[in-house]
Amino acid sequence: GELTRAYLLMLMARPDARESALAAYRKATDREDSSMLMLWHQTILRLSGNERAALDACPALGERFSRLPDWVLEWYQRPLDYNCDRISKEELLAAAGKSHWRQCEAHFFIGIRRLADGDRAGAAEHFRRSVRPSMFGYIEYKWSRRLLARLEEDPTWPPWIPKK
Repeated sequence: GELTRAYLLMLMARPDARESALAAYRKATDREDSSMLMLWHQTILRLSGNERAALDACPALGERFSRLPDWVLEWYQRPLDYNCDRISKEELLAAAGKSHWRQCEAHFFIGIRRLADGDRAGAAEHFRRSVRPSMFGYIEYKWSRRLLARLEEDPTWPPWIPKK
């Protein structure tokens, strides 16, 4: 879908990557999505270097999230809270507990935030932790592997995010 397209554009780091990825992001968010993939919307904003827009999207994202079933919100409210700066990474990891699935997701989102902050080494470490428990077929696992490989290939990627 459009979010995958946005990620692929970011990975290429072409001169128009940010603008093209943001256009794909806008297409994805124009649809009334009521799934966990809504968490990914903010990651595109962060990878484009627009942390303020990611935080500004929180109220609308929270409203859409509230429509999800309680069994989904039991866990996914925590990554949403983390992405909206309402809980710390330590609280997110504690909420993930010993679940390999949740740890994979938590480290993915922490990695995205670290990368958006310009902390490429910290991002790479969390992407490594995300792929440590092998979660083949899990989207956060797949993207953590790709993002980690990109950072290892080019430690200055993405060029539009200042180094910390």
